Amino acid sequence: MLSLRKKTRGPKICGFTLIEILVSLVLFAIGIAFASRIFVSARYFIKEAENKSKAMKIASLQMEKYLAYSYSGLEDLINSGASSISAVDSTDSNFTYTVTLTKLNEVGPSVTVPYIRVQVVCNYTEENAAGTTPTSKYVRLRNIVPYPYFHIKTKKIEFTTAGTEPVATYSGSELFFIPGAEITFNYSVKKDLLIFYNIGIEGQTGTGIGGTDTITTQCFIDAAGQNIQTVTPILTQTFINNSVGVSGIPANTNHTISVEWRKDQPGGTVRLKWINIVVVFVEPAA
Repeated sequence: MLSLRKKTRGPKICGFTLIEILVSLVLFAIGIAFASRIFVSARYFIKEAENKSKAMKIASLQMEKYLAYSYSGLEDLINSGASSISAVDSTDSNFTYTVTLTKLNEVGPSVTVPYIRVQVVCNYTEENAAGTTPTSKYVRLRNIVPYPYFHIKTKKIEFTTAGTEPVATYSGSELFFIPGAEITFNYSVKKDLLIFYNIGIEGQTGTGIGGTDTITTQCFIDAAGQNIQTVTPILTQTFINNSVGVSGIPANTNHTISVEWRKDQPGGTVRLKWINIVVVFVEPAA
């Protein structure tokens, strides 16, 4: 009689072969290397963005500083030899900037109008993605300051110490320059002028000034008398006011505005206490 025996099997053992382990290690190493390159590149791009942002901030601050100047203020810098200014940033020596001011002209059909170009260049060095070779980079900004449509110049002189005041001179017809009462100008565009001047005088009593005695004043441009002479009573009106309009003063030429006066009668003493001159310069209408 045959006997049947039930065959039993032991637990099944699963595992990895050596080749599978080696392949896994290679793939893992490749993944780590790839991730490392991504990390290094990410650091480089972040640093690149930071540097560019900082350079832009430095350049923008300098641009705002110089755009706050008036046209005349920038022109004064150019004329004084400060048309190019270079400096190292105070917060990071890796960043240097150069501000360049250039006076240019816009040529139109009937008039040439100047303007000033403001350029700011911020330079810095930056390592490449591998962190080895430094590379020079820069940010450049440009803007312009247009020539103003009008200008204003003023001058005020006060004589507060007794005995130092200018004294009016008697003359039948000649006018005499008031010391210091002048404004000089030279603009790149032809100008129309509106001139205002105010004079404070003191007629000393007891020196023979009559009730009808007068002072005559007149405005001059380049030693040429302009339009109106103002005749003012000395004792009853101690403030003299006048305004003069002048058209078509040539460009690119030195000009001088002055105020002159005289005492119309010989008796008495008239002293100047103060004088205020205001001149508005406007471009003529086309």
